[in-house]
Amino acid sequence: MARSATRLARFANDTAVPAVGGPSENFGVMRVKQRAFNENSTVGDMVTTRVGTDGGYNVAAGVDALVRVVGHEYANVAVARTFDSGNTGLGVLDAALLRLRWERRTEGGLSYAAEVIRSGAAFNPGVGFAPRVDFTSLDGQVQYLWYLGPASPFRTLSVSGSAQGFRRNADGSTESATLAPALEAEFRNGAQLSVTYRANYEGVLDSFPLAPDVAVPPGAYWFHEGAVEYRAGRTTLFQPSVEATAGQFYDGHRVAVTPRLVWNARPPHLELGADYSFNAIRFPDRDRALDVHLLRLRVHVAYDPRLSLSTFWQYNSVDDVASLNARLRFNVRDGIDLWVVYNETINTDRLSRTPVPPVSHGRAVMVKYTHTLVW
Repeated sequence: MARSATRLARFANDTAVPAVGGPSENFGVMRVKQRAFNENSTVGDMVTTRVGTDGGYNVAAGVDALVRVVGHEYANVAVARTFDSGNTGLGVLDAALLRLRWERRTEGGLSYAAEVIRSGAAFNPGVGFAPRVDFTSLDGQVQYLWYLGPASPFRTLSVSGSAQGFRRNADGSTESATLAPALEAEFRNGAQLSVTYRANYEGVLDSFPLAPDVAVPPGAYWFHEGAVEYRAGRTTLFQPSVEATAGQFYDGHRVAVTPRLVWNARPPHLELGADYSFNAIRFPDRDRALDVHLLRLRVHVAYDPRLSLSTFWQYNSVDDVASLNARLRFNVRDGIDLWVVYNETINTDRLSRTPVPPVSHGRAVMVKYTHTLVW
């Protein structure tokens, strides 16, 4: 189970995973979705394949249904199963994922959702990402939103709460849980201000590293933190935002600040974005400290509605790597797209290592073609 990656994502979201070399592979994805029962309900299925030149294969197949039961009430059911050349002779539930969700969808007033997911120990989608396996989770959210009058500086005001828990299927113990009430206000210019409190529980069975010389030891941890975030409206030329988080972190504490800036120029349909995340993590009882720096740069330019280019660059001080992703999209016509994707990971600390590694940790060029059939 990727517990280390899950924990790191809390203070270093979108951390890149360095690419590594491997045998050539063929990937395939098919998605079918059709309206059914009524105009707000759909059923569908999806199949993904990953076949290597060494004879290994991974196939994932799933069916799903979104049904508007009555009024604002919706039910969402999904079942998926994977078949892997490395795992044969398994039971039906061992390599399956089951998901059931009930929700009330409204723009104002009361809305809520409740969800249960069960994943088997051998559920392994080769085309995709499963951060956890062999678990049962319960998730719930509730929100009440008010539309305020013209005399108020706010357009809307909402109060919400969410709760989520993960239980290990193997022994029934609690792996992690989160309780998070929040208050959010939207200004009339589209800007948003939110305040969130989070109570976290983590049952760590095995020590995992946050950095080469900083690790979290096994134990049961309750820790609490608060967050304040401001996001500018999307209608302005410059869109600054900032998020600040402070509180406990396992057996230590953490302070994090993430300023962001987006600049839009129309025409020529150019968007530039940058954000910097700094996390100061301290474990005073163990005399350990970790400072995490994460820098992201984004560029999106559209020549016209059919041709666009998006690039994403990121530097992560924990892994000492810089990652680049570039995607060129050409929309032939509605439902038909051609993608050219370039990925590369650079070793930024190569001169301090012996032996000196190559500049590039991994490089990939992909061409993707999607064709949507509508009937």
